[in-house]
Amino acid sequence: MSAETTDHDRGRSENDRWTFRLDGDLADQFDEAVEQSTYVNRSEAIRNQIRQFVAEEGGA
Repeated sequence: MSAETTDHDRGRSENDRWTFRLDGDLADQFDEAVEQSTYVNRSEAIRNQIRQFVAEEGGA
């Protein structure tokens, strides 16, 4: 375990970068849905969906 303090540990509110993998078909379907929506890009759509999920599930 590293003793290094990260920006996240300091409580900074800047964006965190997440990396994850999706099944190719799901990724294609999501990209198509984003193109047909009012979202500017994939990241905006994902952020909004996470906000909605957190609000519905009673998160912080």
